[in-house]
Amino acid sequence: MGPVIWEGVERRRDLKRIGIIAAAVLVMLAGSAASQGIGSEELELSPDIKVKQLTLNSWLYTCTAKLPEYDKPVSGNGLILVNGTSAVLIDLLWNDEQVKTVADWIAERFKAKIEYAVPTHYHQDSAGGLAAAHQLGAESWALHKTTVKLYDLGGTIPKNSFSGEKTIYCGDLKVELLYPGAGHTDDNI
Repeated sequence: MGPVIWEGVERRRDLKRIGIIAAAVLVMLAGSAASQGIGSEELELSPDIKVKQLTLNSWLYTCTAKLPEYDKPVSGNGLILVNGTSAVLIDLLWNDEQVKTVADWIAERFKAKIEYAVPTHYHQDSAGGLAAAHQLGAESWALHKTTVKLYDLGGTIPKNSFSGEKTIYCGDLKVELLYPGAGHTDDNI
């Protein structure tokens, strides 16, 4: 009789392998970006939004919001992908005003518009600006669980939902949305 391997143990090993591969890819991207002078400059779009270029087509945003249950402003991060005249927001900042500020920056700097908005989970730092993204004409995609949670909370819901995985495009750049299982929240992608 061979060794017994529990499903949870195998899953943790698989997730660990994925984490190691992802870390290696990030190290390679960071090295490539550094050689191109990318990532050295942080731009302040407003007192509560900063962006930093990660790769030729990707920018990290950091935004803050004052929430009544906390003494200090709370930060959130997300990703801006830009390719040609197309842009994708992965996470929708804290509120509509912040999404409009980022959309204006994308339009001015890249002559691009947000085509897709992807809240990665139901929390406000991920889905707070979804209504503004819709007003700007963006299609939105979220995990079906996220859509249900936002509906139950009375929030703006994504126009489209998926289970498992979904592919969208930023220009000709393929963006794969994947639900690997519960993490920060039970609906995060």
